[in-house]
Amino acid sequence: MGYLYTQGAARIVAEPCEYKHRFGGEPIHCIENRSDTEFVLHSLYILDTTDLAVPRVLPGRKWLPLYYPMFNDGAEIAYQVVADDSIVVHRVYGDLFTDLWEDYQWPSNRLPEHRIGVRPLSYDDQKTLVYGFTAAEHLNDDSISKGDKEYLRRCGYPFTQVGGIQRMMQSVPEQTCANVECKNCDYSNQHTVFAVVWNDPVPGFKLWGEYGGYTQIIFQMCPICQTIQVCSRCD
Repeated sequence: MGYLYTQGAARIVAEPCEYKHRFGGEPIHCIENRSDTEFVLHSLYILDTTDLAVPRVLPGRKWLPLYYPMFNDGAEIAYQVVADDSIVVHRVYGDLFTDLWEDYQWPSNRLPEHRIGVRPLSYDDQKTLVYGFTAAEHLNDDSISKGDKEYLRRCGYPFTQVGGIQRMMQSVPEQTCANVECKNCDYSNQHTVFAVVWNDPVPGFKLWGEYGGYTQIIFQMCPICQTIQVCSRCD
């Protein structure tokens, strides 16, 4: 268990680029549902892996899809990208309640679509981020240098990050692999955190509303079968 840092790290930015990254819109994969739960799958991000700024999370696939069933209460989902146009959903936790979302900005089955970009995080960027969120939790504001504060302000942290060391509002989730054909299905603590999505994925839009600032959606991957396991946590 740990974080994906050897394949690089990047942050999602609001500026469109030449690659076909996007936030929101329709899922681009056909779904084979092997779970026993009804759900509506929302597309958070679709990342174009031909962009070398995207960490090498899913080798051999053109798209890195970050999906989550926003209408399922306290949802967890596990899906496997088996082709560039199809996924297998192995497990879903949380009952489907579409009426829970009437007070949010998006009472819809689809999130508003935005073109986005991906920017690499350097080793020094990562050190600044890690020290910044560690100091915020365990020290005090005076322990962060003026330059580091300016960097955190300028880059808009917390932002959606792929790869690298991530800030966890709670501990790293522990779970077994949902793919019953994988030998990790009998073991927990075997999954790598590779992305975290916060409440403000694009400017002017909040996933969880005004008071969801400390809510995060955590993406982990089984290192054996590459099943993606997703859950939400808050402080």
